[in-house]
Amino acid sequence: MKAPGDHVLRKYFAFLGGIILALAAAGGILSLYFVAPKIVVRATMPNGLELYVIQRMEVFSHNTGVFYRKPGGRSGGFYYDHEDTAWGRGRVVLDDQSKLATVFRQNKPVILFNWETELCSVRNGAFRKDETQGRPPRLAFWNPFSWHN
Repeated sequence: MKAPGDHVLRKYFAFLGGIILALAAAGGILSLYFVAPKIVVRATMPNGLELYVIQRMEVFSHNTGVFYRKPGGRSGGFYYDHEDTAWGRGRVVLDDQSKLATVFRQNKPVILFNWETELCSVRNGAFRKDETQGRPPRLAFWNPFSWHN
């Protein structure tokens, strides 16, 4: 024979289990939001080249990189900063005459990319690499074109 309060106890545990399951699902979705790489800037050049600035959150900072790919070509990438802060806003301004894409972080130009030569000039507090000195080091994290290669 069942005790008089068994059904109440069963309902309580079912409700508590549902709450715990909902919190675990919400925590999993939130962790994906913070851990998954984010596209902070995206632009398509007149010649079809796609340019992305990607950030991935690390433990105490963000790893930021620049990736590009011409239609039908292999992708490439450049290092930006491994101890970066989150980009609040970004935009790209294209100059057809000089074939330059200027990436702005907030209102400050931080990346110049020539879409014909695929040379990049990165200017931030942590790293500076001019076009005349060659390409910055390659990145070792998620590439938005990795499924195309």
